[in-house]
Amino acid sequence: MSEREILDQLIAKGKITEEDISELLTPAKKELVGILHLMMCGEDHDCGDLKLPHICRWYPEEQLDNTWERSTHTQWTERADDILRRFNLTVNRTIYDLNEIRVVVGKATAEGWMELLRFILSSDSTKFIPESTTKDSTSSSDDPSLSS
Repeated sequence: MSEREILDQLIAKGKITEEDISELLTPAKKELVGILHLMMCGEDHDCGDLKLPHICRWYPEEQLDNTWERSTHTQWTERADDILRRFNLTVNRTIYDLNEIRVVVGKATAEGWMELLRFILSSDSTKFIPESTTKDSTSSSDDPSLSS
């Protein structure tokens, strides 16, 4: 039995409506799933050899037909649904909150980088380099073959 046939039976029994189906993957829901993937995915996104373990298939799936029916997109959609259900959240409010967090974290990150840059520029940066790397490796004191 196809997915559509199952859905038709559920509609006939009054368990769901066509509206329920159309709301399953709205543009906002897809945006939320994409944001969650971006924030939470710990897999490698180099997209080199997709047959290796721990290579995320999200972006390669984006290039294919039926993107949202593919395994990685389906998994992330299920994760998003679980988060929404578990914390009793709405799609639009969650997108708004995540974007607010992104702005705050972005500002904090930018400020953090600027502070680090100011620190490096205002201090003697050579003190961060181990002494062994600042010596001349060809000096006679380091190389016994050069001694007289």
